[in-house]
Amino acid sequence: MGLPASLDREEPEILRIYETLAAAARARGQIAGMHNHSANYARRMVDLGFDFVTVGSDLGHMLTNGLTDIRRFAVVPEGTAASAY
Repeated sequence: MGLPASLDREEPEILRIYETLAAAARARGQIAGMHNHSANYARRMVDLGFDFVTVGSDLGHMLTNGLTDIRRFAVVPEGTAASAY
């Protein structure tokens, strides 16, 4: 569709496609799944008809929660950037 890859799309044409996919899967007795970035968007996808949703990724959760825990116990020098590497 000429769009860059990203999660939690808001374009009306993409949301219509998602709705069509979920309905088609249901009509065939299949499970429709959607990978999402946020819990709010995952809820929207369940409301749209998806049966299986994810929220974020293992790496994202480890980085976010790991950095939060590290910052609780250590002083992070100003200008230090969070990275997955």
